[in-house]
Amino acid sequence: MDLNKFDDPFSPEDIEWRIQQSGKTRDGKVWAMVLAYVTNRAIMKRLDDVCGKAGWRNEYRDIP
Repeated sequence: MDLNKFDDPFSPEDIEWRIQQSGKTRDGKVWAMVLAYVTNRAIMKRLDDVCGKAGWRNEYRDIP
């Protein structure tokens, strides 16, 4: 298992964009703040490539 592969950049196809905020300025100009995020498919593929298909899991727990 080569954990250094987690440091590899994701390809542009694995990045999606979402508008976080948008609006208009006082002088009527439209603006938007966008967020870039890595798709869940790319994250799962990276985990499969580094840890093996059966070598990782996603687990949630309630914390008191």
